[in-house]
Amino acid sequence: IHAPELAPMRESLADFLTAWTGGPRDWFEKRPGACIMSAHGAMPGIDSRTADQWIAAMRRAADETAFPDAEVKAMMLDAMARMCRTMAARAED
Repeated sequence: IHAPELAPMRESLADFLTAWTGGPRDWFEKRPGACIMSAHGAMPGIDSRTADQWIAAMRRAADETAFPDAEVKAMMLDAMARMCRTMAARAED
């Protein structure tokens, strides 16, 4: 799904998640009118299996991060899982 060099994707994902969770909106300002759901809907290979893999990776990353609030961590992971599964469901339709 991604290019062999993942550094740009890591930066983009970090910027998106920062903006999505209420931080600076740099990701959206760099991409006026961008829709994360539409962008991923056009990608081949987005299905329930890849959604589950992505969610598992996000859970591992969150577990390795010093989260100050377990409730916030759980809410963020739940929201990410819903978003990811919605993308997969749309792609599989």
